[in-house]
Amino acid sequence: IFISILIMNEIKDIVKSIVKGCSRAGTDVSDVLAAFIARTIIESNEKSFILDQIVTPDGVEQVITASIEKLLEKDNPALETIKMQVDYDASYLKYDNEAQKILRNRNKLINSHKEGIVTVEIDDGNDFAALTTLYRKIFKFLLDFTPNIKEYTRVMEREVAASLESVFPRIGLKAFVQLNSNDKNIQLMELGRIILGIRIFNKDQGRGGVDIDNINKDSNVLIINISNEINNEITFFNDACNKYHKAIVNAYLINKQNMRLTNSNIYSDSNSIINNESMNPLESSINNIAEPKSTFDPPSTNQSINEKLIERWSNELANRRQYLLFLNTLNEEINIIKEKIISNNNNIDYCIQPRGRPPVVSDKIVAKLKVKQRVKALNLNSYTPSTLRDDIQNERL
Repeated sequence: IFISILIMNEIKDIVKSIVKGCSRAGTDVSDVLAAFIARTIIESNEKSFILDQIVTPDGVEQVITASIEKLLEKDNPALETIKMQVDYDASYLKYDNEAQKILRNRNKLINSHKEGIVTVEIDDGNDFAALTTLYRKIFKFLLDFTPNIKEYTRVMEREVAASLESVFPRIGLKAFVQLNSNDKNIQLMELGRIILGIRIFNKDQGRGGVDIDNINKDSNVLIINISNEINNEITFFNDACNKYHKAIVNAYLINKQNMRLTNSNIYSDSNSIINNESMNPLESSINNIAEPKSTFDPPSTNQSINEKLIERWSNELANRRQYLLFLNTLNEEINIIKEKIISNNNNIDYCIQPRGRPPVVSDKIVAKLKVKQRVKALNLNSYTPSTLRDDIQNERL
C-alpha cells in the first residue's frame, strides 16, 4: 500500500483487520490479496485518500470496510482477475521456495555427513575399529546421496554396500585418511557420483537401482502432458476471447444503430406532426383511415443491449485475457524446460548405452572380482576414487 505516512505496523494492522473481517464472513483471504485489494481501494479513491497527507482513523476504517466488502463480492469478474494475478505470483513463489528448501535440506544433510567423515582422525592406519567406523560413515553418506530418497530398504543397502566395496574397498581407507580436508571433500563427492552412476546404470539395465526415481522418463512424460494441456487451454481461450470481442463489438454497433434509428424516428415524427397540422381536418382523417396502425409489433432482432451487460462482458473478457496471458507465459517457460529435459535425457542415454563393448556375461554390471584385481594392481598409496574411474575409462577405451 503506497501511503508514505503510514508506518509498517499500521499497514500490517490494516491487512490483519481485512483478513480477520473476511474470515468472520466465512471467506479465507491471504495477506497478499488483502493488501492488494486495499491498494486498489486507495488508488481508485484519490479524492478521499491523499497519499501525501496523514490518514485519519476514520480513513483507515473506511479502507478496511471497503476492502472487506470488495473481497466478499460474489460473481465479480474484475475481482476474480485480481485474485488470479495474486494467486499466480504467490504460487510461483511458493513452489520455488519449496524446491529451494528441499535442495537446502539435502545439501545440509550431505555437508553434515562430509563433516563427520572429514573430521575423523586415525593415528594408526591399522586400527581396524576406527577404519570400520569411518567406512560405515561413508556408507551412510552414500545412502543419503541418492536424491529424493524416502526410506532405506534392505535391497538398497545391499546394493550400495556392494557398489562401495567394488569401487572403494576398505583397504583404500589408509590412503584416504592421509588426504587433507579439501581433498577428502572432493573425493567424497566424486565417490558419491560414481556409486550413483553405477546404480543408475543398473536400473537402466533392469538389474538394480532400487529406490531411484525414473527422473528422465517421468520428466519427459510429465512435460509432454503439461505442454499438451496448456496448448489445449490456449486454443480454447483464444477462441473464447475472440467470441467475447465480437459480441461486445456487435453490441456497441447495435446500440449505435438503434440510437440512429431512434433519432431518425423522432425527426420523422416531428415532421409528420407539422405536416398534419398544415392539413385540413378531412385530409387528416382520410390519411389515418388509409394507414391504420398495426396492433402487432414483432420483436426486433436489433434490440438495444443493456450497458451493464456490455460492461459485464468486458470484465469477463479482461479476466479471460489475463488468464490467457498467464497460459502463454507458462507455455514459453515450459518450452524452454522441455528443450533442457530433452537435451539432458539425450545425454543420459548417450552415457548409459554401451558403445562398442562386448555383451555382459555376468549378471552384475561390474564384476566384483575383476574390480578387486584391478584395485590391487593400483598403487594404493596414491589411490583415490577418481584415479580408479580414470583407469577404468582408459582401459575401456
